[in-house]
Amino acid sequence: MESTVKAPRSSTLVFGATLLAAVSAATFATAAAAAELEVSVGNVRGEQGMLMLALYDSAGYRSSPVRAVAQRAGDSVFRFVDLPEGEYAVAVYHDRNGNGKLDANLLGVPTEPYGFSLRGAAGLGAPTWPEARFDVPAGGARIGVTLSN
Repeated sequence: MESTVKAPRSSTLVFGATLLAAVSAATFATAAAAAELEVSVGNVRGEQGMLMLALYDSAGYRSSPVRAVAQRAGDSVFRFVDLPEGEYAVAVYHDRNGNGKLDANLLGVPTEPYGFSLRGAAGLGAPTWPEARFDVPAGGARIGVTLSN
């Protein structure tokens, strides 16, 4: 199943803190756009909870997504339309218990699956912009993100 997202802009958020709140607080604005991006999320185990995805440009990487969406975990394909061509990065996590946040242990290590564009799961922290960025040309792009488990 696919989800299509069109032209929302999200308020400020930090990935993993409260992406669900950011999805709820998204404001809608039109943007000069031409491209489409399809993001397939791999290694999703189970259909409980939600997949939380944030799409960033270089100016807002890991703090203010261009678009943020949540959808049932059984739907592992996200589609963004009317997207300006440029450089982007994706962060996603599987909110298995549906509490709207990326759960972590006492040391701050995530206990729910997560991943980033290109590099996949982070080692000791999230990947840098150069490690996670990818191009979306006017003709569109398809990428995959594999969740850690």
